[in-house]
Amino acid sequence: MSSKDLTTLIDEKRVEKNKSMEEYYNSSKIYKGNLISLLNKYELTSNIEVSSELTDELTNYKDRILNKPINFFFQYYVAELNKKFALSLSCLALILVSLSLATFKIKYGRLFGFGIALLLAVCYWYMLFTSQLFVFKVNFYSGLLMWIPNAFMVLLGTLMLYFTRKRR
Repeated sequence: MSSKDLTTLIDEKRVEKNKSMEEYYNSSKIYKGNLISLLNKYELTSNIEVSSELTDELTNYKDRILNKPINFFFQYYVAELNKKFALSLSCLALILVSLSLATFKIKYGRLFGFGIALLLAVCYWYMLFTSQLFVFKVNFYSGLLMWIPNAFMVLLGTLMLYFTRKRR
């Protein structure tokens, strides 16, 4: 899918997501209103025991708060669009790591450096695919998950460069 198609689909799904979130917030207000009225009712009677009606309403409200709706396609399309840009910029992050590996002076340097670079590339792909799995489980902007492997590699490369320069 092209970036233009993804952007169009994201806009469509964003409208759907906003509608479902509006319904969610409206029903949450109803739950909250019911809960407040029940609390006021039982506060006035000053019963020590808690009624099953109140506990059921508290449970419903807690479940409602913890289970916000997730728009599957919106999350997927946002993640895919961000993955396109993250993969394009991943070469810069991996170059930073490779540059810091190239400054190490060790025996069997080329073979060792190649092995470490290959291991880091596999780790990058593992982190990318793992973050793709979490796209449907999170309730925040899923595009951020696609940038986590790049951020990790940039941080790793920067730290390695810092320590190799300090070691000299």
